[in-house]
Amino acid sequence: MASFSMFVLPVTLLAQAVFAVPAPQGVPNTSPTSTTSSSPSYATIPAGCPTAATGNLVCYQCDTSFPSDDTWLSWECLAALNRQTMVKGNDGTVDGPNEADDVLNAIQVTAQAANIDSRIILAQMMQESVGFVRAGEGDNGASYGLFQVQLPPGVAANCDGTAVNTCPYSTILEMVQDGVFGHAGTSTPQAPGLGYWMTAEGGDVARALRGYNTGSVIDPNDLCDIVATNPSTGKKYFAGTQTYVSDVANRLTGANAGLAHNYSCNLDIDPDTYVPASCPAARL
Repeated sequence: MASFSMFVLPVTLLAQAVFAVPAPQGVPNTSPTSTTSSSPSYATIPAGCPTAATGNLVCYQCDTSFPSDDTWLSWECLAALNRQTMVKGNDGTVDGPNEADDVLNAIQVTAQAANIDSRIILAQMMQESVGFVRAGEGDNGASYGLFQVQLPPGVAANCDGTAVNTCPYSTILEMVQDGVFGHAGTSTPQAPGLGYWMTAEGGDVARALRGYNTGSVIDPNDLCDIVATNPSTGKKYFAGTQTYVSDVANRLTGANAGLAHNYSCNLDIDPDTYVPASCPAARL
């Protein structure tokens, strides 16, 4: 299976990722326990919502350029728009209608428990897996599930290999919880969930996304600057996906609702020659 994930933790950053996960956004570090979905269907796009992604991608390279939440589409619009992608699929990545509705419900349940805007969780999930509940071994077998968390086989919740419309809501909910809360009790090298990064970065969405993707925020100003250096060899490398933060931003604004790899910035892809952008100082 093709790699779905943008979430790549290099060996030199794994040590930074293994620590206790604080309560995200000031709520207890507990996760929702519902095992059944009572989700409404977003099969019909509500009036006033775009019927398709605009495709007009914008490069949000600087922390200060990340679009404010009043420019994002509403939850109802984003849910309906991205549900179209989930049930239509790409290269065989098809969710059944019930599965797609369960994914959206699980996001809302988890978002409420984590005190995080459900739109952020939805956009990040689409970036990681296009909402495909059977997303399996990304990152050469290191990542699994809707949020492509890095856990061993059998530990990460996933429905890889199951038939369409057979992935249970309980597993879908667990996949979303893994992405937001992290996997409680694991001792394996794994970056914590989005909730950790939202707390660690003071609620700054852009920097939280950067931390999730790379295991640290290398440059808080230029969030496409993810150049790291291997301390053993001195060789420079990219610690994640350069355009990850900008790509998620384009999902929030409705510019993209499709492929996981949309690359919204045209950047130097050589870590040895990459020059950080002249960004304003990061937001406090």
